[in-house]
Amino acid sequence: MNEYLHVSEKATSSPPYGILIADHFRETYGFYGHRPAGTKDWLLVYTVSGAGQFRIDRDIQTCSAGDVAILSPGMPHHYATAPNSQWELLWVHFVPLPDWLEWLQLPRTKEQLIYLTLQDESVKARIQDAFRRLIQDSSRKGVWHQQLASIALSEILVLLHSEHLSLHERSQDGRANQILSYLIEHLQEPQQLSELAERFHLSVSRMCHLFKEQYGDSIIGTLLTLRLQKAAKLLEYTGRQVNEISVDVGFESPYYFSRKFNAHFGCSPTLYRKQAREKWE
Repeated sequence: MNEYLHVSEKATSSPPYGILIADHFRETYGFYGHRPAGTKDWLLVYTVSGAGQFRIDRDIQTCSAGDVAILSPGMPHHYATAPNSQWELLWVHFVPLPDWLEWLQLPRTKEQLIYLTLQDESVKARIQDAFRRLIQDSSRKGVWHQQLASIALSEILVLLHSEHLSLHERSQDGRANQILSYLIEHLQEPQQLSELAERFHLSVSRMCHLFKEQYGDSIIGTLLTLRLQKAAKLLEYTGRQVNEISVDVGFESPYYFSRKFNAHFGCSPTLYRKQAREKWE
C-alpha cells in the first residue's frame, strides 16, 4: 500500500491558470501531491522510468515507463511515487487550444482519468524529444518561446492521439467531430441547440448525449470554453479593445463577457492581457 496517496494535511499548489509550464522530475518514494479540488487547467504526466501512482477517489492507477496520464480540470486527485521505486516523469500544465480538443479524446478509467500505454519505441522517443523542447521553451520569456512551447505540446498530443487510434482502431461518431468543428468555425454566431440538432439531423437529446460522451462536456459548456480561449489569445496577441474582442468571440454583452472571463481565468481581461505581455519581456 502507498501511504502517501492518502496524505491530506496540506493541498499541493498549482501554477497560475493559463500559464504553460513543464518540467522533468526524478522523485523517490515519499514524493506526493494532494489536490482535493483538482486544478483549473489540464495536467499531462508521462512516465519515463520507474513508477508513480494516481488516486482518483478510491481508484488507484499505477503509471510505469511509457504510460501517460492526463487529468482534466476540476478532477480531485492524489499522486505519489510508487513504493520501492524512483519515479522519473515529464509533466506539463496547460490550457488546450480549440484545435486540441479532438486530440484529447483518449481512453479513460472509470474515474475519468485519461490513461494510455505507449508501445512504439519511436513514438516514445519523439514524445521525450518534444518534451525536452517544451520544457526549454516554456521556461523562457518572449512570445516566440511561448509559441514554440505550444507547438511542442501540440506535437505530443497529436502523437498520443494517433498512437491510440493505431493501437485500438477506435471509430468515433463523426457527427460529434462535425459539431465541434462547426462550433470552432462559427464562434461569433449565436447557437441554439434545436437549430444545431436540425443541422446535423439529430434530436437535441441524442446530439447532447453524443457530444458529451465523446468530449466530456456539454455543447454549451464547450462553446463557452472555446470562446473564452479564443478571447484570451486575442487579448495576448492583438491590441483590440476588450469590448471588441467580446463581440469577436460571440458575446453580446461586454459585461457578461468580463464576468465569464474572470470566472474562467481568475482575473479580468485587462489584467490577463497585462500579465501575458509581461511574459514576453
